Amino acid sequence: MKYTNAASNTNYNSTSWQNLKLFGNMVINESVHIYSINTSAQTLTIKKPGLYSISTILSFNRLNSGNSSMVSLTARLYINGNPVGTEQVFSPERADSLANNGGLFSHSFTEFLVLNANDVLSVRIKRTSGTFSSGYGTSSVVFHQNGDSSISVTRIR
Repeated sequence: MKYTNAASNTNYNSTSWQNLKLFGNMVINESVHIYSINTSAQTLTIKKPGLYSISTILSFNRLNSGNSSMVSLTARLYINGNPVGTEQVFSPERADSLANNGGLFSHSFTEFLVLNANDVLSVRIKRTSGTFSSGYGTSSVVFHQNGDSSISVTRIR
């Protein structure tokens, strides 16, 4: 199963966890008997228990430059509303500027998880704080463009 983002206007540099909007464009969903997508909630329901590989590619555009651009974000998988796997922290600092003085950066990660039938998966993101934060920049951070960010889920066994 693979989906890409269909929107690039949501600011992900916020202080509270929010679901990444990755379930916009279906690339492939080989079995509706294994995966069910809720596009409004931006969640995936697993219908068959097993070991799964979950991969994301996140491509962002930081819209401003200067001190407000010193962003540090964290992403994490959630199952049934609970954090699982490794918290992904990425601090692009000052990415290469574009014409609008912003900057592009990306992050990808893969987790292998044993999931049960009816588990609900989401990928959440927020601005880091405390120990892992390299800056508290308030610059808006959005997906670079439609179709550039993705989630892929594969049932291994």
